[in-house]
Amino acid sequence: MPQRVPGKQPSVPSGAVLSPETQRQIQRLERRIENQRRKREQLEREWERLQQRARLQPTNALMRHDLERLEAAMAEVDAKIEEFHRRIQKLKGEPLEAKPPEEEA
Repeated sequence: MPQRVPGKQPSVPSGAVLSPETQRQIQRLERRIENQRRKREQLEREWERLQQRARLQPTNALMRHDLERLEAAMAEVDAKIEEFHRRIQKLKGEPLEAKPPEEEA
């Protein structure tokens, strides 16, 4: 199961002066990140339940489909979290972190 959840970043770097609107945008994005993290945790719990069922009984096509769907949903949530972090960096005027080559494809 993928466990890649980006760490929480501070709201504003020390010494930075941001406009009130920019601060509001950053706060909204941080709330969206937290919501996505909660969604990711829920998906992980559902994934674990399915994995346990798969260990107790033969895995059928429907169960495999459900596992694949959950893995895709978790990857989508991770991508949203990363995008929100990039948007926060851009709002703060910080240099954007380069994506690893495998993610650029």
